[in-house]
Formats: sequence, structure tokens, C-alpha cells
Amino acid sequence: MIKKTLFLFVVCISSLRAQKIEVGGGAGVTHYKGDLNPSFRPFLFSAGANLFGRYNFSNSLSVKAGVMGGWLRGDDRKSGYRLNEARGYRFKGSLVEYSGQLEYNFMNFRSSNRSSSAWTPYLFGGIAGYLTPNQTFKEPLGIALEPLKGLSPLISVPFGVGFKKIWKSQWNFGFEFGARLLVDPRYSDQLDQFSFKKGTNHYLDTDPSAPAAPPHFIVANTPQADKYFYTNFYISYVFYKAYCPPGR
Repeated sequence: MIKKTLFLFVVCISSLRAQKIEVGGGAGVTHYKGDLNPSFRPFLFSAGANLFGRYNFSNSLSVKAGVMGGWLRGDDRKSGYRLNEARGYRFKGSLVEYSGQLEYNFMNFRSSNRSSSAWTPYLFGGIAGYLTPNQTFKEPLGIALEPLKGLSPLISVPFGVGFKKIWKSQWNFGFEFGARLLVDPRYSDQLDQFSFKKGTNHYLDTDPSAPAAPPHFIVANTPQADKYFYTNFYISYVFYKAYCPPGR
């Protein structure tokens, strides 16, 4: 009886595996890249925070669903480009994103066998919906811009890299950096409410009564789609589950 009990105990311990369910949250910074900031400016950022749930199919493959909230801003004056600095446009607003993504761990993370790793880098990619309510746009020349209102959630494609490490027996901590590509062709260049308009290359709407502006001021810098980025540090809790064979 004692031998049988010891055998079942050893089997239970060795089969403690694939901690399937994981929940967590994090905080970090958002970045915007577009007509007001044509290049990625690491020191021009806003705050963001996120919550997520992760399901670990195996030690190398996971899916994650999450929600992120924060702010975005762009500023010609801090873009590092002389034309932008002279133009002086600015925008800011809130951002809400909900996403699903697939993750691939390079190491045998949290495995029950001898090749187990306590840390791993990983790649991720997926699909997300985003909203940008409460946007404001400011310019020094008196040109009016009609804000984008009443839009349904738009689609972006998140992808990037991450790193995670076991903190304690049931806790992980990690870091993640991801870009978001805006894929709706109608609005992919309007994250900052400023875009190329076919045939005119002016921004979305202008007020005819507003003072005239130099032509190069009302032309968007690039026809490329806008982008936003999210960098965050997070902690997560793993729910263990032991699989024990039935007794005989």
C-alpha cells in the first residue's frame, strides 16, 4: 500500500504540466507614427495599461485575449522634421483596443521535463479592434478640421516580440513590444485625423472662411498608413492543474 501511494505521488508530481490558464495585467507606453511624426520617436509617448487572459496549448504555443486602454498623441513640433516644426499641428486622444493573438515561445517554457526553461523570448501576431474616442486636433493657422465621429471599431493587426520569465512558482513577469498596422483602407491614414485625399492631397476638411495656409502646410507628409505601438511590462498568474491517474 505504501509503495502504491508513493508511486501515485511521484506520477502526480511528474505530470504537473501545461499550466493551461493564465491571467495578468500590465502597464506601459503608446507611440504614434504618421503624418505628424513621420518617424518613430521613442521619447514622444503616452501612457497605457492592459489586462489579458492566456491559454497555453503547450509549452511553446499560446493564445491570448486582452484589452488595452491609453492615449495617443502626435506633435509636429517634436517630430524632428523642419517642415513639421514650422507647421505646428498637434493631436491627442484616448485609445481603446481589444485583441486576440497567437504566441510562439522559442524555449521549452515551464515544461515538466529536464529541458524546461525558466525564461523565453517569443513572437506574437493577431488581430485587434480599436477605437479612438475624444480626439482633439490643434493647429496654429486657423484651419478647421472636422473630427472623426461615430466610427465603428476599426481593425488593426498587432505583431511583435516579447520576453517572459518565471518569477515564483505560479507567477510570471514579462515585457512586450508590438506594432499595430491599420488595415481598413478607408481610415488607415486617419489615426491623426490628417491624411492624403485622392486628387487633392489636402487634409480631410477645411473651412473656406479660414485664413489661407501655404500649400505645403496642408499636404500630408506621406500616403503611408498611420501606425501605433504599445510597449508594456506585465505580471501574470498561472493556474496549476495536476493530472493524476485513478487508483486501482
